[in-house]
Amino acid sequence: MRLDDLAHVPVPLFASAMGWGGLAMAWRKAHEALGWPVWIGEAAALTAAAVFALVCGLYAWKTAHHWEETVKEFRHPVRINFFAAISINLMIMGGLALPYAAELADALWMAGAALHLALALYVIGRWIEHPHDPATFNPAWYIPVVGNVLAPVVGVKLGHADAAWFFFAVGIVFWLGLLPLALNRAIFVAPPLPPKMLPTLAIFIAPPAVGFLAWRALTAPSMSFPVDPLGHVLIFAALFTALLVLRLITVLARVPFAPSWWAYTFPSAALAAGLAELAAAKGGSAFFALLAGAFVVGATAVVVLVSIRTVKAAFSGQLFVPE
Repeated sequence: MRLDDLAHVPVPLFASAMGWGGLAMAWRKAHEALGWPVWIGEAAALTAAAVFALVCGLYAWKTAHHWEETVKEFRHPVRINFFAAISINLMIMGGLALPYAAELADALWMAGAALHLALALYVIGRWIEHPHDPATFNPAWYIPVVGNVLAPVVGVKLGHADAAWFFFAVGIVFWLGLLPLALNRAIFVAPPLPPKMLPTLAIFIAPPAVGFLAWRALTAPSMSFPVDPLGHVLIFAALFTALLVLRLITVLARVPFAPSWWAYTFPSAALAAGLAELAAAKGGSAFFALLAGAFVVGATAVVVLVSIRTVKAAFSGQLFVPE
């Protein structure tokens, strides 16, 4: 890898920190619900923070020395959506920091929430101002809009209940609005998604999975029963979507490595965290504990595998290449 290659640091690489952050969330839930070792979740949290700092540093260098490349990405109809991964990471980092530094966690969450709101408004406004061909729709469009649903997972713990409800409402309503567009694009609109974009199909798992965690954060303290009907709908919708992605594994396995592989990681981890939360709410059900454990292990394998492939690609000069 040469220094000049950093001109091509892709903004989708911020999804790597999301993957590790989501895995830390999953292992923390596994510790609470299943009694699994606490140190694994904390090690994943530390890794997430290190990866986020590294990618921020690389992208800052790119922006300082190759401003035109950053502007090009921000104007790109697909890559602009990945800028929201920065704000999502700030909220995740706030959650990971919360047990150790509440003031830092609050500052990170507020910065992430404000930035995400600004990006969502800008991106949706741009969609309206400049109508798109249906064939250009892809799952990455979910990131700046549906990412709002993550805010309550941490925001409620920090005491921002009203703001958490606001972000939850935006995320859920616009998820339901984008879902028919996504299905229409996947089933009826030609041409099919380009091969390197196929891993982003896993993004469809994230909205209901994170939505379940957010809904539990918002309502669980006031509920008189473990999981309400909406909670069941969200987590089981996420589980079905994951099974659908697994159904397509023979197609997905043929996709050469690209930064888009990171799209597998956060949704997998979010579902694992949601299932661990469900297992705890079910009062130690052996079935749900086994299901949650299997998904935590699976999410861990996915994150580790994609991390290894990313490091190999970086050292072989195949990671930072022109679009």
